[in-house]
Amino acid sequence: MRISRFHLAAVLVTLAIIGAFAFFAMHRSAPHHQLRIAILSTASHDSLTAAQRGIEAGLADAEYDEGENVTIDRRNADGDPARLATLAQSIVASQPDLIFAIGTPAAQAAARQTTKIPIVGAAVTDYAAARLVKSEDAPGTNVTGTSDRYDAAAAVALLRELLPSAYTIGILYDPRELSSAVEVQAFERAATAAGLHVEVLPIFHAEGIAPSARWFAHRVDAFFAPTDHLIAAHIEELAAAALENDTPAPTIAASPEMLRGPVFAALGIDYEKSGQEAAAIAKAILDGEIPGRLPIRHAEALTMTEK
Repeated sequence: MRISRFHLAAVLVTLAIIGAFAFFAMHRSAPHHQLRIAILSTASHDSLTAAQRGIEAGLADAEYDEGENVTIDRRNADGDPARLATLAQSIVASQPDLIFAIGTPAAQAAARQTTKIPIVGAAVTDYAAARLVKSEDAPGTNVTGTSDRYDAAAAVALLRELLPSAYTIGILYDPRELSSAVEVQAFERAATAAGLHVEVLPIFHAEGIAPSARWFAHRVDAFFAPTDHLIAAHIEELAAAALENDTPAPTIAASPEMLRGPVFAALGIDYEKSGQEAAAIAKAILDGEIPGRLPIRHAEALTMTEK
């Protein structure tokens, strides 16, 4: 039987339509790529926990739903540098699409393991000093993120407003942590410029915090507790010990999340909001932006909280 050109064309069009419907039906039913994101945290304390909470809220706001279109691998080194290095190595070996690094040591540990996987930091004080980026305006590496560095002069001004009679300020911190050293040096310069005197005492172990604060309280009018991971994890012990002497020294913390126990007041950035901003940066990267071209975002003005 002879088939006319008209009928042949109609058959071909019908087959094309059927094929198109089949393609789109198959495309709709095909599983989407499930993103794999890792979160590596330096330690367990309230500021870093708040940053992680902000990251997870930010991911949810960006419609990354865990178990549906994203899997999240959460790791926490609990302040152990050796464990941090091992966790970073394990995470990179699993080849996630992106790594969140909470805290300067976590960001450094992750960056040592990969120059290709995007790393978005949170609660990192100085990316350039930590050698994570070439500059904070133009990172030029696979690392970018949000910083918890604040205006030290503003912090000193708030401290003087809270304790106008305090002249000598004591600081305990772990000098092995780069971000803590940067924060303490900035505060010391600002305090000196404001006419105050600063006494600094290095601390290397949690067991030394309370006795050092008890002894140091004789020499100072107040304590300023930086966002040092060791100090933040034991802030209540520091503040309590500093009040045991005949001349008690109140403690002011550098983060609202550290306002616990007998801490007198806290000033600092909103870590949860900083984490949310880190999630926004991550979304831009997952949408195609290059980490090295995304500048580091800094916190807005300090907040002050009193009991």
